Amino acid sequence: MTAADTWKKVIEFMIGRGNIDALMIVSSENGALWASSDPDNFYLREYPATITQEDGSEREEVVNEANNLVLFMKGQKPAQGLRINGKKKEQITRSFKDEDSGLQVLFTKIPQGGSCVAHGGKCIIIGTFSEAKGHSSPQCNETVTLMAAYYSKSTWPNRNDGEPAGGAGPVSWQVYVDTLMVGKGNVAQAMIIDASDGKMLASTEKFELKKYEAEIAQEDGTDKVETVDEIANILKLVKGTKTGQGLRINQVKYQIIKTVTDENSQCYSVSGKKTMGGCGLVLCGKCILIATFDETKMHTAPGCQAVLSDVAKHLRETLK
Repeated sequence: MTAADTWKKVIEFMIGRGNIDALMIVSSENGALWASSDPDNFYLREYPATITQEDGSEREEVVNEANNLVLFMKGQKPAQGLRINGKKKEQITRSFKDEDSGLQVLFTKIPQGGSCVAHGGKCIIIGTFSEAKGHSSPQCNETVTLMAAYYSKSTWPNRNDGEPAGGAGPVSWQVYVDTLMVGKGNVAQAMIIDASDGKMLASTEKFELKKYEAEIAQEDGTDKVETVDEIANILKLVKGTKTGQGLRINQVKYQIIKTVTDENSQCYSVSGKKTMGGCGLVLCGKCILIATFDETKMHTAPGCQAVLSDVAKHLRETLK
């Protein structure tokens, strides 16, 4: 998959979450377009416009939307204001630095819509919403800022022009765990493992799959000491094969309550439950997502599953 294909999948994923009308990703260095939901019609433009001056007079100036946007992301305030896609000046309702990344975020408003613009390290993500289409600003803002937070930490792309050196593919696994899984809420711990051999790709601290001795209930009602290999069991479970040792993660046993192909991600998923908590596993192509939820922290099973489904859908498409 080329870098262009990967960026296209990112855009499809974000718009697919709903509440975004149009989306583009540009370079934070010069505003050059890396990807757009509609490259022929949604991009940063350069054009003459009548600009109101500080003294109230008006003057014809050349508006360079890319240059202005880069300045806004540096915390400056260009006199021409924020304009996107040749439209009228947008009203900035909030300008702030993200608490986690320390990078600039803008929320804007226009009649019946608005946008969220977020600095994502090497890139800037711009998403618009349309109230006429039932979109809402909080949901648009959440999607854009979440992905910007991801890219601000990601090592992909590893060049400033949006093209990765050495191949395409977002492989910053730890950022997926920290930002798109635990950081999204409803997830207490998370990990991503390789679907072929169970190799750990990323995880929350001290959250791992182990091998140990444990008493396992047998079919005749007796208990027998067996070697539990959590990796081997999970690799079987996500392929629809039952194990006599059940589902155990980080030496915690879960009761399997549901196995199903998730409608949103089209990935096979396993749901488990324990006292005041539970877990979810999702097989998404080359990797397996594993997450737990803690009801004492107000997490919910549906909320945890929604996070897994969302990330699984993105990874299944991106890592083809």
